Amino acid sequence: MSSGLLVDSVAEARERYWDAVASDDAGAALEVARGRLADGDDVAGVLDALVSQAQRRVGDMWAEGAWTVAREHAATAVSDFVVRSLRNDLPAPDPLRPALLVACAEHEWHSLAALMLATTAESAGERVVLLGADVSTQALQGALLDHPARAVLVSSSLTSSLTQVRRHVETSTSARVPIVVGGRSFDAAGRRARALGATAQSHGLPDLGETVRSLPVRVPPQAVMRGEAASEAAQLSLRVPTLGRQVMARLVDTAGAGADQGSAMWDVVCDQVPTMVGTVAGALVTGDPSVLSDAVAWLRAVADARGDGEELVDALLEAMRVVLRDYPLGVAMLRGL
Repeated sequence: MSSGLLVDSVAEARERYWDAVASDDAGAALEVARGRLADGDDVAGVLDALVSQAQRRVGDMWAEGAWTVAREHAATAVSDFVVRSLRNDLPAPDPLRPALLVACAEHEWHSLAALMLATTAESAGERVVLLGADVSTQALQGALLDHPARAVLVSSSLTSSLTQVRRHVETSTSARVPIVVGGRSFDAAGRRARALGATAQSHGLPDLGETVRSLPVRVPPQAVMRGEAASEAAQLSLRVPTLGRQVMARLVDTAGAGADQGSAMWDVVCDQVPTMVGTVAGALVTGDPSVLSDAVAWLRAVADARGDGEELVDALLEAMRVVLRDYPLGVAMLRGL
């Protein structure tokens, strides 16, 4: 009976938290989160049950066209405030303890997931250096020089960032420091993390503590990747801005005349052009075609939810096949869709 009551209580808390997020009431959201902690939940459980679930709903609201990007950002800011407040409530860690360096992949600006990782780790007594969003290879190198590190934790939400994650793997392991990767860029089976040479993958906040505890003290360096696929991935990754503009121009020429360029789905597809080009590089560097097919499936799901734009997705893929013709392995993956 008590278990059922607890489940109901968590479900009620989740709905009250969502109501606060949806109404931009950061104070009310924090009250719900602190209430769960007072009831005996740990920090990882609260963040997973409340914040992670709310962020999924925020994403769904945007995908359905019910919320604008600005509305999505406002809701995310509420959860960001909550997590920072909970982190500030935590006792200071042992300053002599080797640190966990927590970073977002390069070119990723949404830092909430990394903040949640940092807060969860600190709640378990770890000392954390939060490097923040868009952490470059050079910034990670500097942090490894400045801080005795137990491990590096990299959060990646965009599959277009997988080539950058690989560079972080090379940087961390060159210092013999273990590296844990996690986020929506990675599959549940861990194939992509293994392909990138990560020491481990975090499958969720509740398991983070055990993942860190099970890490080796030191790891061998991961050499720079070789081969045709790795070469294509590296070249594509460096040329994403230029190739993205070329794909966009091709898309306008071929689909623009027949498309409603004022429609929300047109804006979504255009916004996703650089990400989709980078995702081809991500599929190549991991050797995993599902990196690309999953991204296309997501884009089609957004079009389906909005009841508009399926033909734009097809036009985008065709434009990419034409513009990326100098990258035969990438084009082969695009043709397989």
